Amino acid sequence: MSLEFSCPQCSGTLEVDESMIGTVIRCGDCGTLMRVPSTPYGIAERVRDESGRASPPSGSSGDGPPAELSPIPSTGSAPPPRPRPEAGAPWPPPPPASPGRSVAFWALIVISGLIVGSCLCCCGILAVLPEPDWQIYTNPEGWFQVELPAPPRSQLRPPAFLPGVNNPRVEGCNLDKYGEDYRVISWNVQPLQRLVRTDEALMQRALEDLQGQLRGERIVEGPRLVPGQPHLTYELHWYDKGNRLHIARLVLAGERFYLLLVQSRYFWAEPDPERVERFFQSFRVLRLRAQDPLPPDLPVPQRPKQKDNRGKK
Repeated sequence: MSLEFSCPQCSGTLEVDESMIGTVIRCGDCGTLMRVPSTPYGIAERVRDESGRASPPSGSSGDGPPAELSPIPSTGSAPPPRPRPEAGAPWPPPPPASPGRSVAFWALIVISGLIVGSCLCCCGILAVLPEPDWQIYTNPEGWFQVELPAPPRSQLRPPAFLPGVNNPRVEGCNLDKYGEDYRVISWNVQPLQRLVRTDEALMQRALEDLQGQLRGERIVEGPRLVPGQPHLTYELHWYDKGNRLHIARLVLAGERFYLLLVQSRYFWAEPDPERVERFFQSFRVLRLRAQDPLPPDLPVPQRPKQKDNRGKK
């Protein structure tokens, strides 16, 4: 009658005759010496040789001392081998697979990369923009002169808070590197009001109209009189609905109003006080009335030539 048992080293199943109970045999798979157990389906007792070492695996020469049989240590690249179950027992279920990265994780990585790339691109663009280059600007009609931190630009639109002003003229520049806009907005005083009202009355009426148009904005300073100026001047600071700061001076000189305006394009940055003060202090009125002579050395603006279409069909 045969007897089945398991190898203590490789867990392999061995089958021998019952007459070999208690004898020492060698495993045919791993070459381990073991003593046949007396009970079926048990685990054999491992036997060591006289030197205290396990017997060498089958197929070795056996000239040298047999090496100790020990399991191969596992590395970090591969998991250790799963132990074999006992004879007739089912294999244990495999370990659960580690969860991978979710779609939300990769979407967050992509969005973060786009934001960082956009910030780096904007910083690079701002780094190459020119620094302030102050230059004197003279109105083509000879009304005023002012210093601008950048070359003047044409076709500038009047601000939305001047709807009651007749034909305002807008001149100035944009300091793109710092997000600052410099404007000189001028318009004529109505002749009838000029005759019946004083300068203070005209200024108060203009300030009331301006504050009425800024009713939805947040006025933080003024209007206050600016002393030491050659013409009647009031200053006013306010934040618009986008939390962008506006600094303005309203000047009345002869037949014209001048609104010196410095505004910021971004809510996180405010205009530089030194540049604003230089812009305001450099403003100079050259003419008070239209019949006054033009200042010397002022280039006369050339009028565009009109095409003669007579005789053409």
